[in-house]
Amino acid sequence: RMGGCESCASSRRKDVGSFLREAVAQGDLSDLRQAIEKADGCGLDSSTARRRFAELAKQERQSPESAEDMLRWGMNTQDGVVLCSVIEEVSAYAPDHELLPSARARLREHHQEVKHRLRKLVRNRDLRSLGVTVDRARRMGMPPVALEEAERLLQREVSSKFLPPSPGGVAAAIEAPLAPHPDARAADAKSADAIGTEGGAARDRRPRPGALLPDIGVRRVGPSSCACCL
Repeated sequence: RMGGCESCASSRRKDVGSFLREAVAQGDLSDLRQAIEKADGCGLDSSTARRRFAELAKQERQSPESAEDMLRWGMNTQDGVVLCSVIEEVSAYAPDHELLPSARARLREHHQEVKHRLRKLVRNRDLRSLGVTVDRARRMGMPPVALEEAERLLQREVSSKFLPPSPGGVAAAIEAPLAPHPDARAADAKSADAIGTEGGAARDRRPRPGALLPDIGVRRVGPSSCACCL
């Protein structure tokens, strides 16, 4: 029975995947939206289809019906970045659309969720996740004042670890390799000189041929003699 259920689920994912590809190729907004919803329900990656949907919706954005579809879809994606982008687009050509207040209220809920996550990451000092979340919060349209605490922590940690500036944002800076401090390089050079000096002194202390060995008190044996003949 278990094998049969897994087989059915696998077959369904294949069918949904085919439907998703066809919808992307045909470019019908209604079919594309339906395919994205089915793909999300099956756990399939729908990022390509979402981008295609956004492109098509942008082409038809002058239509009030399309604006309503975009806003409803944006609110149902559970993705604050996508919703913020949709709100900006619709606001540019239909600033008085009746669904915009609802969309903005939903976006504020996303902002609150991100704020809670940021506080938790700051407490745990999880710098890697914190950098990713801050960059995402910016793209979600969060006000800078809401990110001040997290950014101060990141900048302080980045500076203390001598991380180089990164064009990829805070998250990329966190992933960048550490740059050696100038004092550390000087200390390494001094250590190397000290090791070289000690090595030279050790070579000078080696017994010369014919000298008495310190531990056994006999002369070093030459090439034509042996210890018993001395």
